[in-house]
Amino acid sequence: LSGWLTQTNSEVTGPNGFTLPANALGNNGYLEHMLSVMATSSGGTKTGRVKAGGSTVANYASAGSNYQDVILFTRNQGTPSKQKNSRANGVDAGASGLNAASVEATSVDLSTSKSMVVTMQNSAIGESFALLAVACRSTYIG
Repeated sequence: LSGWLTQTNSEVTGPNGFTLPANALGNNGYLEHMLSVMATSSGGTKTGRVKAGGSTVANYASAGSNYQDVILFTRNQGTPSKQKNSRANGVDAGASGLNAASVEATSVDLSTSKSMVVTMQNSAIGESFALLAVACRSTYIG
């Protein structure tokens, strides 16, 4: 992305071109997604997504509070085709209730190579959201 994302509320593709190799996580491995973002605290939602092969596996949403460092996880659950992901949509670990966002459990087949992409989206035109840095690290656990 070049500069602030302010003129659209469409999902915009940021860093891409990284391929997660086939079976890089094994049956129980995980991905760490580290995002550094900056946003205005105007109350509108700013959403960053990490996608594997077009499917969202990590989601971060915030109303913005200037600068934030975020770490999200994608963990295989005994098979490369079933993942448990970080809590989504601004829901913290202390949240109660039975509702979970759809991205918290995914079935992406990571036994095959997947293109990794980071996207950003504002809830309204005029919101400000910038992705300052991103890193993705995989750990293989058989």
